[in-house]
Amino acid sequence: TPLDEIISYGKKCREEAKKFVVGQLMGADVICADSWSLLEERMETCRQKFSQMVTEFVNQFEQIKADVIATQNGVVTEQDFIDRGFGSAEEIAERFVFRVNYMPIPEDNAFDKNLGLKEKFDTAKLDNKINQEKSELAKKAQVKILDTLIECVQNINKQANGNSKLRKETIINLQERLIIAKGQNIHNCPEFDKKIKEAI
Repeated sequence: TPLDEIISYGKKCREEAKKFVVGQLMGADVICADSWSLLEERMETCRQKFSQMVTEFVNQFEQIKADVIATQNGVVTEQDFIDRGFGSAEEIAERFVFRVNYMPIPEDNAFDKNLGLKEKFDTAKLDNKINQEKSELAKKAQVKILDTLIECVQNINKQANGNSKLRKETIINLQERLIIAKGQNIHNCPEFDKKIKEAI
């Protein structure tokens, strides 16, 4: 059960991070630079709780193991735990890693200019690929950011039309999306910032 809780919480942390993603570039999730500090704050909160859960499990592990061996009347042995990768508490702790990697989007022509002709040609092709993917990402991201907000408002409208109860979670979900959207003005539209502030 403690393991299930840790794994479940790890999934929730990944879902939390995904709320900030506006698209993908070269196989990696992309977030807006203006969203970075809020995401980092949320991830640090997640990391601390995750670390605490792992520590609690590791501290209980020897007792859990002893209880299982004692109650299973020889069916489960110390060796069974080792065979399944549950050796010492320290070895188990090392298997639980919480890490967030932040990398900048590749810049155009971010390569050594003193390259030979073939290398320059290959570099130009890579630059073109990066530029093309960045352009596609920007278009899709604008749509995704607005569609996500529209979906939240549609959920409120559905619940508020008298057919069902307006749930508190639906309002909280919109509030959270608006707070995240504050840092997602990738089209640099002054009206976007104004409307987000009004809605909040």
